[in-house]
Amino acid sequence: MHIAVVPKFATCELSEYARTKSNMLVVAHGWTHNTHQPRPGIRSEFGNARKLARNFRDACAAHKKMTTMFGEKYRPMFVPPW
Repeated sequence: MHIAVVPKFATCELSEYARTKSNMLVVAHGWTHNTHQPRPGIRSEFGNARKLARNFRDACAAHKKMTTMFGEKYRPMFVPPW
């Protein structure tokens, strides 16, 4: 089973819980779960309304936190909201 986690808000309790479940893996669901697209339009945290360098920096922050918190339980995938 894969659980999509918003990395910025991931807790130590979730990390510890995931480590106890042999069938549970975690994947990244963005970084902060905020939309940066102007309205109207499709909500997107990593859309084209932001500079690529900013998206890349946030994606790297998400990956670093997930790797640190979840170790082998983390699968480096990005899960979109839709």
